[in-house]
Amino acid sequence: MSLSALDLLIPRTTTSAISSACESHQIFVRRAPSTVRGIHPEMSCLGTAKLVCDPRDASSLLEAFNGIGRGDVVVVDNRGRVDHACLGQLLVLEGMAAGASGFIVWGCHRDHLALRTMGFPVFSCGPVPNAFPTNRQHELRDSRSVAFIGEAAVTDNDIVFADEDGVLFLSGHQLDSILPLNTAHIWPTAKAGFHNKMQDYKRLAR
Repeated sequence: MSLSALDLLIPRTTTSAISSACESHQIFVRRAPSTVRGIHPEMSCLGTAKLVCDPRDASSLLEAFNGIGRGDVVVVDNRGRVDHACLGQLLVLEGMAAGASGFIVWGCHRDHLALRTMGFPVFSCGPVPNAFPTNRQHELRDSRSVAFIGEAAVTDNDIVFADEDGVLFLSGHQLDSILPLNTAHIWPTAKAGFHNKMQDYKRLAR
């Protein structure tokens, strides 16, 4: 996809607006389950998906950070497990340093208060106190090129949109198909923060 097409998006785009646009064009849009939410109100992020499938320990996420492009959204498929956290403050700091613009986690996080204070976009199934169980380190690692966030299949280079209303995944072709958005028929909600993130993403993509 030509990422310059993002210039045609209206300044007040929300995930609700994008979803409505997809429905009007009869485009199936992949959505994360409603249980995947921002850890702080008004969090939003936008970027190209960078997948981490079946992390076994913190080192498996750190390895993935080596391939992050500036502005990527790290999509962590931990199979929706709620018995442990696969993301915490230190890993988020490492992801930020690598250039990530946010995290979408099909699983749980910890260090909740610290992450809320940092304000960096993290969307997950909620907080739990414990990290990876030690016995996971001995499991066979599943090498996959597709992540699943609930029933939504996500691949590298999908575009991720996330805000208070939810998390959407679109291919470049799907995004091209709904541009430009029609301000007369699409959600009018003002989202200056989301717009600023989108402008940053467009600058990085050029």
